[in-house]
Amino acid sequence: MAPDWSPLWLGLRAAAFSSAMALVLGPWLAYWLQRYAAAAPLAWLPLSVTPVLLFAYCLRAAQFRWAAAGLIASTFSLPYVMRASAAAYGALKPEYVNAARGLGATEWRVFARIAGPLALRPILAAAAFVFAVVAAEAGAVLILVRAARADATPAAAPLAAIAAVSLAIHYLGTRLERGSLG
Repeated sequence: MAPDWSPLWLGLRAAAFSSAMALVLGPWLAYWLQRYAAAAPLAWLPLSVTPVLLFAYCLRAAQFRWAAAGLIASTFSLPYVMRASAAAYGALKPEYVNAARGLGATEWRVFARIAGPLALRPILAAAAFVFAVVAAEAGAVLILVRAARADATPAAAPLAAIAAVSLAIHYLGTRLERGSLG
């Protein structure tokens, strides 16, 4: 019997969706939270809930939809990209940002033209890490749930493929963060 590869594709789609959402929202929210430090502890709140929600959804749903998995995984991935973004913004020289503000740039322009591009490598590395984790978690959960419902052993080939894809993306993210890519 041929292994079922659909959990791998569903996991990759969910990971791509959640990573894209985290990559779009994370850097901007981190930049905003640096300006309003009182709201910063709220950014870590979703981390305590997400894995439980993902497992509960997988076990209760008749069919696993990648869009719902992506939204659930986004609550997991967003705080990590925000944290990496905040660290990257904190490492920037304040002279660049202050010079732009002194020349009359708005906060959005400072973010889009100075802080964002200078912090791009660590932000992309965090997005790659989040993609690898979400792809591995969602794919493995799907394989295990399907095997439990069918009273069968999990297929080894899709599990190995998920692990290989996750390790490769994590490796590329590490190389990107170090600046040794390309």
